[in-house]
Amino acid sequence: MNEKQLEIIVERNADKCLTPRCTRPAAPALNRGLCMMCHSSAKKMVESGTATWDGLASIGLALPGGNKDLFTEAVKEATTKGE
Repeated sequence: MNEKQLEIIVERNADKCLTPRCTRPAAPALNRGLCMMCHSSAKKMVESGTATWDGLASIGLALPGGNKDLFTEAVKEATTKGE
């Protein structure tokens, strides 16, 4: 998927889960454009090794990564402040 195709998908589906037949609203961008339920399914596939986030993004079923896990970062920052 090229950058222009990605822009079109994001523009058309800004408030909708990227999974074609899903009717739930998309969760925030940290969930790669998927609703919570579809993101959970995709994450299980990635964790089991049957898919990758890059692979899902290349076929339009997830937005590319690059977002940080803000909660994990906050925990690390909070626990290292006293060191």
